[in-house]
Amino acid sequence: MRLFSEVVAYHDKLLEEGHISGFEPFLLGAHGGGPRRLGGFMIVRGTPGQISTLRHDDEFRGYVHRAEMLMNDVGVEPVYLGEALRHMVEPLSTRSARSRSLA
Repeated sequence: MRLFSEVVAYHDKLLEEGHISGFEPFLLGAHGGGPRRLGGFMIVRGTPGQISTLRHDDEFRGYVHRAEMLMNDVGVEPVYLGEALRHMVEPLSTRSARSRSLA
């Protein structure tokens, strides 16, 4: 849990300095998952530029590397929420509607 506390403090610092717009850690309760069970994750919010800068930050990469040494299947993945999700889904909906009208 020490690494988790350090990562939360790091993201608190990023938030205070305006490098991200927010973050929210999640720990999952007990479930039957199996060997590749997801135990938790963190959503970090920011502009595309802020997130890109964060992903290339040496301190951030250091935390990811430390997590990889302690846990299995650590990953950093993009998540699309709110307006970004709408921009991802809208073109798919338009293409789907066009396909149905041509059928």
